[in-house]
Amino acid sequence: MDFYFDYDLGEFYENGEAGLPKDMGIALKLYTNPAVLFGDVPSMIKLGHFYEEGLGTPIDMKEAILWYEQAFDKGDESAGLTIGVRYAQGYHGLKKNKKKALKWLKQTSQSSDPEIVDIASGWLVNRNEW
Repeated sequence: MDFYFDYDLGEFYENGEAGLPKDMGIALKLYTNPAVLFGDVPSMIKLGHFYEEGLGTPIDMKEAILWYEQAFDKGDESAGLTIGVRYAQGYHGLKKNKKKALKWLKQTSQSSDPEIVDIASGWLVNRNEW
């Protein structure tokens, strides 16, 4: 099985490209294969986004967070930033949790990526507003 094929085909269905209809449900299934079978980080991020926004599936923030956590564990620091921001916002029914938000934002403020550091630090500076 070629997980790149599943990922690419998922993008075609997600965007309605290459003569294929736009179908988020099929895209979701195609992204699942490389995420589950091969631990593919971009696929995990896609799944987090699909569950977060209800694309091809009902919104499920717990499932979204699980996929973002797996991506973070495999080295995607932006996934940790997303988790921190979502807990700070209480996004799509996810219960606001300042303690979890602070944990994730502090962790990502130590990132090797200056853009992630800048965003996380901005959220930490303004934490009294959330």
